[in-house]
Amino acid sequence: MILHGSFHGENFGDTLLLKVFADYLRDRHSVSTLFATNTSLHAATFCEVRRLSWTDAIKTKYPIVFC
Repeated sequence: MILHGSFHGENFGDTLLLKVFADYLRDRHSVSTLFATNTSLHAATFCEVRRLSWTDAIKTKYPIVFC
């Protein structure tokens, strides 16, 4: 699954939003592999998601969640 949002800066609120979405999907829907677009290295590490460019995201078979 791919999370799309504005997670590229060092804004903690944006990073926290990504963390909330990622944890929810892991806990409630047993999603094991999460990607995120527009994500800084810091946010990806903190939220335990893989970074993916938007252009690569739209070419995959994974569903995209806008958050």
